[in-house]
Amino acid sequence: MTTEMNYNTMSDDELLKLVIREKTGTTIDSILNKKQIHEIIFDSSAEEIVKITGSRKSKAEQLIALQILIKRLMTLSAKSITKITSPQDIVNYLRPELYGKNREHFMVILLDTKNKIIKSEVVSIGTLNASLVHPREVFCEAIRVCANSVILSHNHPSGIANPSSEDQQITKRLAESGKLLGINVLDHVIISDNDYYSFKENGEI
Repeated sequence: MTTEMNYNTMSDDELLKLVIREKTGTTIDSILNKKQIHEIIFDSSAEEIVKITGSRKSKAEQLIALQILIKRLMTLSAKSITKITSPQDIVNYLRPELYGKNREHFMVILLDTKNKIIKSEVVSIGTLNASLVHPREVFCEAIRVCANSVILSHNHPSGIANPSSEDQQITKRLAESGKLLGINVLDHVIISDNDYYSFKENGEI
């Protein structure tokens, strides 16, 4: 039990060093001075990882293998979700797409009458504002595939999942637009790397 608790309380940096068998003051420290862990695992290409590890080819290979394995496991978990029953389902389904992104991605999940997922798509990439997230783009595909309802979601690269005033305004606008079209907006979930915020759970939708 004590060993398990020690692992659980280790920092991300310490866990990464343990996985690839590095000690403090070595190559990984210099890598982590240039990029955060989530940037290495999710945003860096194999070529970039090789470059930032320098001559340590074995460490580059370990990081690339770790990157691929984590992405595969997250994707496998997401594929097992076919129906949305809670905000956590939304987070689990979209996290492989959004985790580690350094720009905001606004996404919409299209659902049928039984809340089964028809598909999901990225509506916009960039700082969230009303001009980027227009009802036309959000509901266009929902109308085409005859979706019964939609779920909105976007990431906060800052790591803080709480909504901004802009998030609240956009949510209200899109929910009202959905009502006019006969397409319910069931929730808007903001996802950070380690947290989420559900407008529905907080009584805002």
